[in-house]
Amino acid sequence: MRRKDSMLRVAAAIAAICLTIPAVFAGKPQGDRPGGGKGKKSAGIPYVEGLMPLSDAAGIYGQAYGNVRPAFYDAQAPEVDGSSGVVGVVVVGASTANIFARNFWEPRAGRSSEVVVVNCGFGGRLLDTWADAGHRIWDSCRGQIENAGLDPDSEAQVVILKTGASGCTTISCEQGMFESTFDAIDTNLPGTRQIFLIDEGYQGWIAAAPGEPGGHGHGQAIAATVESSIASGTGDHWVSWAAYLWANGLGPDKRDGGMPGRTDGLEWRKSDFKDDGLHQSDAGASKEAELVHLALIADPVACVWYCAP
Repeated sequence: MRRKDSMLRVAAAIAAICLTIPAVFAGKPQGDRPGGGKGKKSAGIPYVEGLMPLSDAAGIYGQAYGNVRPAFYDAQAPEVDGSSGVVGVVVVGASTANIFARNFWEPRAGRSSEVVVVNCGFGGRLLDTWADAGHRIWDSCRGQIENAGLDPDSEAQVVILKTGASGCTTISCEQGMFESTFDAIDTNLPGTRQIFLIDEGYQGWIAAAPGEPGGHGHGQAIAATVESSIASGTGDHWVSWAAYLWANGLGPDKRDGGMPGRTDGLEWRKSDFKDDGLHQSDAGASKEAELVHLALIADPVACVWYCAP
């Protein structure tokens, strides 16, 4: 009987710990999580009540600028130098950035042949790591650039950053992590002229723990970071969106192909992700890459170096 009572107490303790896990992640702008987002398979959440895409609320550049980047900020963008015949575009982040970069690297209609995409996405390496200018991850990234035949000091001129921060529970905290990462980029890739940001998109399908409103909050942190850069002038960095990917899952009807998760028709299906609900499936990675590709072509600053003649 004593052994049975002991076993029941252990089981109750384990259950109590498990019940607290979702509360740790709920509401955190997490982006990719350390450990690769492993967890039990789950149907996830196809729609989150009360969350609106920033683009539908006219807020991807913050309340001051709405959805349109001001022309004066475009005019401040440092020019990307293509005189060497190559423009290095370095994708920086964790495992979701790695998956994105592998797909984005493939040739795409309308992209200049001078663009060379370099994959510096390393599993578990979030903003917490990239913000440290002295971390060895930067040596690994420089090595990747050299392996692509580029000079990391002069030919890596554009960075696409796609990852969140594991240690932040507020937008201001993650914004600070972004700004520290920009300084680290300056230190380790001194030829960088323009930095573009991608959010982690919809995280309601994550199986290991509730991912929303973390994904939505991550987008808010990027919007605040870009708005701050616009308001202060470029300073040391010219920063903007590459593409805003967040849409509210399948939309309010929670049905594939019905009322979309965003007014422009974008939806994120369970099939866009692997079983963990975090990492992109082949279909999801292809969708992400195409959205970013089209956004860069439409961007008056990026198109100067990105678009084919």
